[in-house]
Amino acid sequence: GGCGGGGGGARRREEGDWDCPECGSLVFAGRDTCFKCGWYFEEDKSAGGGSGLAEGEKGIVKPGGAIKLLAKLSPTLKKAWVAYSKVYGEGVTDPTKYGDEYIAEFLEYTSGLVIADLDKKAGKRPLGDGEQ
Repeated sequence: GGCGGGGGGARRREEGDWDCPECGSLVFAGRDTCFKCGWYFEEDKSAGGGSGLAEGEKGIVKPGGAIKLLAKLSPTLKKAWVAYSKVYGEGVTDPTKYGDEYIAEFLEYTSGLVIADLDKKAGKRPLGDGEQ
C-alpha cells in the first residue's frame, strides 16, 4: 500500500490521488491498494487502461489485502500470520509484501490445522473428506 498520514502531518492532495471508496482514506496516485483497509482496484485493460474500476465500482481485494483485513478482525489470525511469516517467510509481517502462492500456502497450512483439530474433536470420520 501507500497512503497519506505519517509523522510530519497530512500531505496535500496531489493530482491522481484518490479516496478509498471502502474507508475514505486518501491513497497516493500510482497506488492500486488502500494502505488502511486493503481495498484494491484493477484497471480495465480491455478499455485501454484509464481510471475505470473493474466490475463498475466494486473493489477487488488481493490475497495479501484480504489477510490484512481478516487480521484486523481476528487477533488470533494476526498472531498466526506473524508466527508463520517469521518461520516460513522472510520475517516481513505485511501480507501485501508476499505473493499469492505464499498466501495460499499459509491458508492451506492453517486450514489443515483447523480440519485436523475438528476431526479429532468429532471422533469419527474426518470432517474434511470431500465436504464443502
